[in-house]
Amino acid sequence: MISIVIMETWQNFGGAVLIYLASIVGASVWQRIKFITLPNLRSLLFLMFLLQIINTSQSFQAQLAMTAGGPDNATLIYMLLMNRNAFTYLDFGKATAMGTMMFAVMMVLSFFYLKLQNRSEKG
Repeated sequence: MISIVIMETWQNFGGAVLIYLASIVGASVWQRIKFITLPNLRSLLFLMFLLQIINTSQSFQAQLAMTAGGPDNATLIYMLLMNRNAFTYLDFGKATAMGTMMFAVMMVLSFFYLKLQNRSEKG
């Protein structure tokens, strides 16, 4: 499971670095600390945390290729379980319910993301 987390984090590392770098272009060291790092670090970290949760919860190809749920379901994630219910066990009703729940959770996380983004654009 640790190798999957490291691989997923490394996979999304480039986009996170671009977002961080775009916020500090052209600023001196003191300006970066005073005007960017200190006031915005909390909201930026929260934003990146939400984006990481959204990104990792939507992908399952890497986990399927690396472990397929792992030994004794040790690395079984939600998307793999949903895929397994639909296409291995042919329990489409359960898989559809799981997909609907996943959609609801992603909508709530997206709402928080948009709210945080609007707050950072205004202030």
